[in-house]
Amino acid sequence: MVTYLCYTHAIIYERLSLLFSQVFGLEIWQGAIANLFEIVETCLDDRVSEILKRLQRSKLIATDRTGAINGQNQWEWVFQNEQVYLYVIRPSRGAVVINQVLL
Repeated sequence: MVTYLCYTHAIIYERLSLLFSQVFGLEIWQGAIANLFEIVETCLDDRVSEILKRLQRSKLIATDRTGAINGQNQWEWVFQNEQVYLYVIRPSRGAVVINQVLL
């Protein structure tokens, strides 16, 4: 649920902690949320690799970027084709990100 609320509804760690406390009576510190996301990230590595392979095989890939704040000003990128999409956050909005992700 923490992952869903953070990534789908863009709820920041501080508000997630408060939400779980008020709604469920469950104390979750922001550091615990950060640790949870590290665990989730490693669990999703194989799936991300599959998505990247599908994107790299595509004849057409759409991409876009928008400003994002992840403790500092960064850029949220989306790469997609007709079947899959991938979001990444990077400090650059330049072509270097496209090369890093797709090559």
